[in-house]
Amino acid sequence: MIRLHGLSFQHQVVNAFAAFLTCTFLALVLALSFRGFSYKSMVPIPFIAVIAATAAQWGQSGAIAGALSAAAIFATLLFEPLGRLAVSSAAARDELGWMTLFGIVAAFLLGGSKRQLAASQDEQVPPVSASPVDDTPRQ
Repeated sequence: MIRLHGLSFQHQVVNAFAAFLTCTFLALVLALSFRGFSYKSMVPIPFIAVIAATAAQWGQSGAIAGALSAAAIFATLLFEPLGRLAVSSAAARDELGWMTLFGIVAAFLLGGSKRQLAASQDEQVPPVSASPVDDTPRQ
């Protein structure tokens, strides 16, 4: 079995997919919920917390994919023109850019540390045997 950072490759793929699905589902819910509101351009910024939470829970690769997916969903379903990746509002484009940038940074900062720490604690490291110290004086 292939192991990366102490986790099996299959486990890492499942974690990445869970993070991706979580970000995608929540982005869909938020985009459809806030579509008619005037402050919809502010929706992507609090979404950074969702990306950071998924990175901390499931790792960085899925959170990065989720951040990119959320940006595409917000651009397509939340901002004008609807149904296209193009965003006509400069403020909305800025918000999407900041969400993507800070989401990827949060994923890198929070994603790997928890999994690597857990993996390193699971590995049994054999104790280092100390050689006995010879205290007898040399002549």
